[in-house]
This record gives sequence, C-alpha cells and structure tokens, in this order.
Amino acid sequence: MNAPPSDTGNRPHALLISSDSAFLNRALDVLGPHMRVAFVSAAENGLEAVAQSTDPDLFIIDIDDVDWQVTARLTTVERIRALFPDAPIAFTSSDISTNTLIPAMRAGANDVIDKNASADEILAVTDQLTSRRPTRHSAGNGRVVATMGLRAGVGTTTLSLALAQAILETDRSLGPVLYLDFSAAPSEAADLLGVEPNYTMFDAVNDLGRLDGSVVESAFTRSANGLYMLPFALDEAAPNLHEVNEIPNLIYVLQNYFRYIFVGPNRHAFLRSVFDRLFCDSDVSILCTDQSVTSIHACSDFLRNIRQFVAKEPEILLAITRYDPRISPDADRIAHTIGIGQDYQIIPWDRQHVDSHRNAGLPLIHPNARSPFADSTRQFMARIDEDFAAAHRKSRKGRQKWRRLLRLNR
Repeated sequence: MNAPPSDTGNRPHALLISSDSAFLNRALDVLGPHMRVAFVSAAENGLEAVAQSTDPDLFIIDIDDVDWQVTARLTTVERIRALFPDAPIAFTSSDISTNTLIPAMRAGANDVIDKNASADEILAVTDQLTSRRPTRHSAGNGRVVATMGLRAGVGTTTLSLALAQAILETDRSLGPVLYLDFSAAPSEAADLLGVEPNYTMFDAVNDLGRLDGSVVESAFTRSANGLYMLPFALDEAAPNLHEVNEIPNLIYVLQNYFRYIFVGPNRHAFLRSVFDRLFCDSDVSILCTDQSVTSIHACSDFLRNIRQFVAKEPEILLAITRYDPRISPDADRIAHTIGIGQDYQIIPWDRQHVDSHRNAGLPLIHPNARSPFADSTRQFMARIDEDFAAAHRKSRKGRQKWRRLLRLNR
C-alpha cells in the first residue's frame, strides 16, 4: 500500500512500515500537513523498491504489527541501514515501556513514537529526527567513563568534571557531554558548575518511555561551558528499588544522545550493587585514591571484592589524585598495594589552580589553563580516548603555531 501526497514540495518525506490501518490513518492526519507520507506493509517484499522510489528522510516502523516474523524488526532495520545509512529510524508502539524501548534502541532505532501520544508530541519527535538536530547520534555509541573513590575528599568529583571539561575545551564537536552525579544531595558537582538542577535521574527514569532530544534539551541542566548535568536526587529521600534498577537502562538510552557520559562517585549504600556493576561495565573505569592509607586500603579491598564479583579481570585504571612526590608512599608503592600493576595516572596536588578555579566558579579545564593539574588531566583523557587524543594533538599544534607567530611579530 502506498499513499503519495498531493503536495511534493520541499517537505521531509516519511515512510511508514505498518499494516495497522487505524494507525496509518491517524499518522496521515497528524503528519500529512507537515511532511510527505508513504506507506508500505510489513508483509510486503517490496520495501527496498518503495524506499528507493520515495527516498525517505525518516522511517517509522510499527513494532505492534501482526505481520512481523520473529527477527523481522532487526532485519528490516538492517535492510534500511544498507540503503539509507544516514536516515533516522523510529519505532512506534501503543505500549511504550522499557520492555519495548530498550530492545528498540538495541535494534538500531533512533527514537520511539508512542501511538497514544498527542499530535504535538508525535510532531515533536518527527521534527527532531528530520531536522537532524545534534542531540542524537548513532544508536548506542556514547562512551561511559565511570570514576569511583572509596573515601570522601580524594578528588573524585573534581577529576571526573575536569575530564569532561577537557573534552569541551579541546573540541566541542566531540560532544555533547553529560555528567551523571551519583553523590548525595546537595550536589557538589552542581555547586562547582554553578547550576541549580531541578530534574533528576529518577525523573528521567519515570520519563523513559518518552525520553527524547526535546526532553534532554529542555529538562537537563547545562552549565555555562556546555556540560550537561543530571543529579541522582535533589534530597535525601531514597527512591524505590524499581527506580534504582532502571538506572542502567536509563544510561543505555542516554548513550544515544551523548557522545560521552561521565559517571560521578557513589555515596549511597543502597546503590552499591548497581553502581559496582555499572562501574565494571563502563567503557572506562577509573579508581581514584590519594596517598592516604585509608583510601589505599579501601581501594585494595574494593578491587579484591570486584574480582570475585565479576568473572573476568576488571579493566580498571588507577588515578592517584592530589599526588605530592615529597610524601610517602610513592606512586609505584600505591599501585602495588592496591594490586593494579603499574597502569596508573598521577594527578598532582595543585591546590593553587584547583581551589582558585573552584572558588571563582571557573571551569577547571579551559583553553588558557596551564598548570600541572590541567596538563595531567588532558594527558589522562588522551590515554583513555583516541578521538580526544587526536583533537588534543591538533589543538596543541594550533596553539604552537599562534605562539610562533606572536614571537615573530614582537
């Protein structure tokens, strides 16, 4: 079945793959005034021919369709991607929940449309997808960088925020970047960023079925230098267990909107098992300690427990924060005691830079930041991400060129 529009102007073109006549009629009523709409049945074999003849800007796949075979959703996405690698794909269903949302994202959908949503809500999703707003990128590509400190005061929040800020100050095209703050309220990260969030992870969990780019842009807090931030909670009230267990699914969905997600330290006993698993499953896992014996022993105990908790050797990087070479133990001894080998990064004690920037409300890492802390943070970020390393090298060459020109003009 194919329904070409009467107006073939420059409006975007949507191809709906469905056999639900009621849904198709409503879609035509809602989308017809705003875009060109064509239909094809899920049972038809001519999907490629219809798609090539209509050249859609958006594919909408009805996952409630009774004509679907067991693996048809995934194979249909693969067929579309082969012909139209850049075209966005939305799944639509009358039952939007984590049971449908997560499999849809894993199958490669860019978004999900609730059949029961209002016309304005449906148009908001299709408008976002067809306008190519930079709030969405390839499904599931966002990298998760988790930091954990076992004792308060070792600088875990400071380091995590600084790594996120290093990306934004080096090349904003590497973004967008999100900081998930798992610390107890009131949020230290919010204070350092100079923001007052009113939307939390648990708000996002409850909105999971309708979480899209418009919610991210309107509800997520954003700092002056462009870092998105989402706190765990705004008060000490503990959420229910269901909300806690949905956090990994929330992060999976957010990976579709953010290039990097930095996960801050956990200070909640009831979150320990979820956070430990999240820490181990992240793309980059950073364990933070200073030179204090209590922190070193806590990290050693944690790593020993984690090795029992997961079936394989965890890939964890050690960050020795607030390091002063004049104080014992030295970095090699710390790494040996914790049991992590020699794979560590020293973040030097640089109180003048860190405290002056924190107290003035300035980003810890910015283009003019030249200090032992800033330099070591950039080096650390270059170690853990190849895209950042390439952008950092390019940025350094550019600054060196301008310095040479300035010297010649003196």
